[in-house]
Amino acid sequence: MAQLQKAGLELVDDETVQDDLHTKLTQFVRIAEEVSPAAVEAPSIQQFTELAGTLVAELTNHLRAQDQRIAELEALATTDELTKIFNRRGFES
Repeated sequence: MAQLQKAGLELVDDETVQDDLHTKLTQFVRIAEEVSPAAVEAPSIQQFTELAGTLVAELTNHLRAQDQRIAELEALATTDELTKIFNRRGFES
C-alpha cells in the first residue's frame, strides 16, 4: 500500500463504487419491470433510457479506471522503482 501511495496512485474504494453501481442497476431493473410495450411515450421509458445511458457510462468509466490500475500495478511489479528498468519478474515474464 505504501508503495502505491509513493507512486502517486489514487486508491479508490471499490465497495463504494460497487454499491453505487448496484443501486443504479437495481433502479434500472425496477423501471424495466414496470415498462409495458404499449407505454412507449410514458415517462418511465424516458427514465429507463436515461438510467441505462448513465449506467453504461459509469460502468465504462469504472472498467477503464480498473484497467489503468491493473496496468500501473503490473508496471510496479515488473520494474525497479528507482531505475525504472525490468526487475527479475520483468525478465521472467
